Amino acid sequence: MHLNLLYVVACVAVGMSCGSAKAEQRIVCPPAVMSDQIKVQAPPGWAGAYLPDIKLKLDSAGARLGPLEQEGVLKGDVIQKSDTVEHKFSLTGGVADQLEKWMVCTYGDNVYLAQKLPSATKECTVTYRRETDSKANPPYAMSAISCK
Repeated sequence: MHLNLLYVVACVAVGMSCGSAKAEQRIVCPPAVMSDQIKVQAPPGWAGAYLPDIKLKLDSAGARLGPLEQEGVLKGDVIQKSDTVEHKFSLTGGVADQLEKWMVCTYGDNVYLAQKLPSATKECTVTYRRETDSKANPPYAMSAISCK
């Protein structure tokens, strides 16, 4: 028992984490983006506008590597279960260890909100649950995002 206490004190003294597992991070995408929040930059001689008062609902989420402008989208592994679908994104190995890591929430076809992930993030899972309405389109809705 005395050795365990000494180990904990030593870890704290040098700023190390004594636990082997990293804490899980939960990410919650905003449920919608209002079109009033979107600015269209038009070329000279043109006026830009996005239809007012349109609510773009959250469609999906996924992990990206590198600068957002380069769209380093990861495909991820799909795990089908009875009432959920999980998309698992590995964020380690090779070039992934040197790039920025992002969780990107998608609204409509081309509107994104992104949250930068800690560089130590190794994996993210986006979970979709089956809708209770059999006529729902799409049949799944995003229910959780967890990263570790």
